[in-house]
Amino acid sequence: MNQHRALSTVRGSLVSILTVPVLLCLSGSLDVPRLWAAGGDGTRPTASASPRKSAPVQPVSPDDAPMVLVPAGEFTMGSDIDSEDARPQRKVTLSAFWIDRHEVTNQRFARFVSATKYVTTAEKKGQADGWNGKTWTSIAGADWRHPSGTGSSIEKTMNHPVTHVSYEDALAFCKWAGKRLPTEAEWEKAARGTDARIFPWGNSDPILGNNANLADRKALQMGLGWGAGSLDDGFETTAPVGSYPQGESPYGLFDMVGNVSEWCADWYQKDAYRRSSPQDPKGPATGSSRVVRGGSWGTPPKNLTGWSRHHLPPSASDSVLGFRCACTAR
Repeated sequence: MNQHRALSTVRGSLVSILTVPVLLCLSGSLDVPRLWAAGGDGTRPTASASPRKSAPVQPVSPDDAPMVLVPAGEFTMGSDIDSEDARPQRKVTLSAFWIDRHEVTNQRFARFVSATKYVTTAEKKGQADGWNGKTWTSIAGADWRHPSGTGSSIEKTMNHPVTHVSYEDALAFCKWAGKRLPTEAEWEKAARGTDARIFPWGNSDPILGNNANLADRKALQMGLGWGAGSLDDGFETTAPVGSYPQGESPYGLFDMVGNVSEWCADWYQKDAYRRSSPQDPKGPATGSSRVVRGGSWGTPPKNLTGWSRHHLPPSASDSVLGFRCACTAR
């Protein structure tokens, strides 16, 4: 299966299912980063703090985006309902970690590119995948700066999540920032909390229009064909990060479902949940595609569950793909 066909397959699956005195952000590029409170209620979160008391923090890093502490402990991962590759539902224990409160934005990515002169996968190829008004296809000139192809711009969307970034692009940003990508298990705990909820906001029907950016009536107007005709989330494609506070996760993270799908660190394996460790699982050692989580602005409401798993080759770049960063807490 070539990369374009793989991207189409994933889109099809998105349519058919979707006090600690010192905390160190482990990184090969920073020796001893410090973390401090940068918002919230002004308190320093502890490993036993309740999710809502976890204040955003900021590592000593060129990337100054707020992060949230997810305390160590057990949570329920996966589902036995309707997602074959998320079975079996099981208890997993994770060490404490920090994770970005928001998806990486165009503004943050631009700062990274300005500092490093980095050239993305899509820029090297001269094209990336996206919706052309009729179908998902390769679009000439599409990249993170030109999300709709030659002539388009991010000038008015600097606070939107960056798109058209490959797994390698996301890794490069994380390395520059002194962070890393979250593991699949970390991502799911950050999205669902410890009460096995279906969506980041709970177990209620997601068709509300004010808790996620997803395939709505604008998707129908764009010709996507699977939008929710009665729903209007306010945006045709991506939205500014943090636009849906009613969709916040138990730990205070935004856009954990919808907006853009997010790269995770793990190699994808269909039966990973039957094989991986119940303690800090990191996925298989090798593979051909990486895990992508969270759905996007092109995902139907019913498919934005916290357990939905998807995957793409590491070189894939698309108008529905982005990421957020994490780092280990000590």
